[in-house]
Amino acid sequence: MANQLCSQLSIAQASLETEEYAKMAHLVSVSSLGAIASIHITAALHHHFIRRNDILKRMF
Repeated sequence: MANQLCSQLSIAQASLETEEYAKMAHLVSVSSLGAIASIHITAALHHHFIRRNDILKRMF
């Protein structure tokens, strides 16, 4: 019985470590996607308003 309890605790600990890893991976993924989207939007607006070319029209 003591071995079973001990193995359940180690699984719970591994689960907490996995949860922390998953949270960090999710945070990095979301932050990266947000940064890439922001850069893309900024670049499209730069081409439309500053360079005055038809990039934005071609995107649609």
